[in-house]
Amino acid sequence: MFKRKLPIFLVLVLIINCCSLLASSGKGRAATIHHVGPGQQYNGTSSAVIQQAINAANAGDIIWLHEAQYNISGPILLKSGLTLRGDGINKTIIYGGPTVCTTYSNDAYVRCYNISNVEIYGITFKSASAGPHENGKGDLYRYCISARNCSNIKIHDCSAPKWIYNDFFRASYSTGLEMYNCDIVTGHTGGYFYNCSDVKAYNNRILVYTNAGLRGDNTYGNVKFYNNTIWCEASSGQAAFEFQNNCNGVEMHHNLVYDFSKAHSYHCVVQNWQGSAYGNVVFRDNVYWNCSGGVEIGSGTGNIIDPSNRNVAYWESIGYGCQSTEPLDPDAWYSGTSFTSVHDLGSGNTGSAVTIEFDVIPLYSNTSGVIGYADSSTTISSFSDMA
Repeated sequence: MFKRKLPIFLVLVLIINCCSLLASSGKGRAATIHHVGPGQQYNGTSSAVIQQAINAANAGDIIWLHEAQYNISGPILLKSGLTLRGDGINKTIIYGGPTVCTTYSNDAYVRCYNISNVEIYGITFKSASAGPHENGKGDLYRYCISARNCSNIKIHDCSAPKWIYNDFFRASYSTGLEMYNCDIVTGHTGGYFYNCSDVKAYNNRILVYTNAGLRGDNTYGNVKFYNNTIWCEASSGQAAFEFQNNCNGVEMHHNLVYDFSKAHSYHCVVQNWQGSAYGNVVFRDNVYWNCSGGVEIGSGTGNIIDPSNRNVAYWESIGYGCQSTEPLDPDAWYSGTSFTSVHDLGSGNTGSAVTIEFDVIPLYSNTSGVIGYADSSTTISSFSDMA
């Protein structure tokens, strides 16, 4: 009888252990949303209030910064498994003054240190900087977001307008990094990856001041920079892409780069910093013009140089450069309407004011077969206008 009960006992032990593992990993439980902002669960706009919400959160939870300007006095320290989201560009703003986040251990407005599985989106970063001359050489830290000794960090649909002090995203000794759908004016660099691997930066618009749009230093192995639009203004910028030390396995493709002849030095599309960069680097199927420095490291075919048509919108419309006219709302499920599919139903057939039918273009491939209806006199400019 004891032998017959033993397997049941072992099964129960296994079930209990599995439940414990699920609880400790954050899986198997519904995500909790921690609302931060004026009148929210965590009421206020200080970095201390944001940190309270983060400290109370578990892996899988969401820290939601509602529309407001958050004037921080120190770094926001994230934990593994969390999502930090805002209400969108120019709605949720994180602002840092000149003395905020100026040391190695407090180097960014949002700081990721020795953590994994983090997502950040829907936030605009602003500072008190009056221009790149205040910190254009990468000193004094003051990054928007930093990641050190991290894995699986995803940043998207964020912005950093004029001016930020330093890098928008500074990563070191990290792997599994994604930066996309961001609109950045650099104080120093848009994305700086030091001793990193498995990096993707795509669908970003980066206006370069002082240094580079995307930079890799000893960053190699599945590093892809693609579909970015990168340019500079007069007496600014250095290069669209900059590399030093080992950059084996870097690939750049379908980027749109222009006006780096206006830069104050180097003027490069791709810069090999002081000749230190080495490795197998692919530079293919890109479009660039007015960039006198050219490509110092990287080779490939299909590049279009100094085309007669220098209309940015044209090149983006055929697959080069940033493919998002603006950072997408991560909560949206549609991307627009297809007016080529409009069908005139006629009021007599519908028995109502609805007289036309049209397709709604899905944002994600798993959404399909959506049809919209409206009166033919209605001007349809967005989903909110549809009946």
